[in-house]
Amino acid sequence: MLAEVKPTWRDAFEFLYHTGLRKGELSNLTWDDVDIDHDQPSIAIQAKEDWATKP
Repeated sequence: MLAEVKPTWRDAFEFLYHTGLRKGELSNLTWDDVDIDHDQPSIAIQAKEDWATKP
C-alpha cells in the first residue's frame, strides 16, 4: 500500500502507522505535544476534555 502513496504523503502515512494516531489527531498535532527528551518518546493527545499519552 505504501508503494502506491504519493511521496509527499508517505511520511505522514508511516507516522500514522507506527504511532497509532488517527488522521484527526495528526492534523491537530503540534511540537508541544511531542516529548522526545526522555527514554521513551511520547505524544500527548487530547480526547474531548481528557488527555491521554501514547508511547
